[in-house]
Amino acid sequence: MSAYRGGFDSGGYAFAFPRLTPVVKWIMIVCGIVQVVQLVTQGALGDWLDLSADRLLSNPLIGVPNLFTYMWVHAYEGLGHLVFNMLALWFFGSMIEEEIGSRGFFRIFLVCGITGGLIWVVASKIAGFGQIGVVGASGGVYGVLAYAAFSYPRMRVILILFPVMLAWLVGGLAVFALYDMIVQLQRGGMGGTAHAAHVGGMVGGVLLFRFRGALAQRDIERETRTVRKEKDKAKDDEAELDRILEKIHDEGMSKLTKAERRFLETRSKNKS
Repeated sequence: MSAYRGGFDSGGYAFAFPRLTPVVKWIMIVCGIVQVVQLVTQGALGDWLDLSADRLLSNPLIGVPNLFTYMWVHAYEGLGHLVFNMLALWFFGSMIEEEIGSRGFFRIFLVCGITGGLIWVVASKIAGFGQIGVVGASGGVYGVLAYAAFSYPRMRVILILFPVMLAWLVGGLAVFALYDMIVQLQRGGMGGTAHAAHVGGMVGGVLLFRFRGALAQRDIERETRTVRKEKDKAKDDEAELDRILEKIHDEGMSKLTKAERRFLETRSKNKS
């Protein structure tokens, strides 16, 4: 699968392999390391980190963290699961990270992974297979795909040999995932693919896109508060420094308290 942006709107074909952005890179590294540990432990790590409805409901202290841990583990039996997720994350996640920043992108991946896990928990419990665990970053990846499709609906991707608009591609994936999830629920079995997690991830991606303005505003306000606190602290430090220097001038160094000496040492180190 290849991606390019310029073709649909400009009439030309400009292939674009995205730059590997920081958060996407670290997600790929962590998932790769976990996969190696999976190989060494013959899948035992996945038994600890996977997400299942029964574990979540019977032992929340372990089950709730699994809503986060399950998305970093992939199927032990082969590399296909990991490779597909990481390629999709590279092509579409890097685009989104460059657009909205690392903090916003990681929020999308994390929230969509969690919503995918929650939908999986509900679906597997309804189907009567609450003991079955799910692993993989697919919930987060499908959420990123949904967010990307709303952000760049007319962008084309090369699917095998044919160019397809991203909105149509992701819409098709959503239909297949929803259909297969319903079939699994009707048959009372979850099969080998966690379609419910894919659906849940996409729902999370759509919701995050819908409320992206409010989330961006909250991020701006948080950064503004942080900058203001740093400026206030710097102002307070300058006032404290002036007071200590005045005390040294009037009374001498020997009259400084331990706290005042530590303050001067810290300031000296920061300056150096």
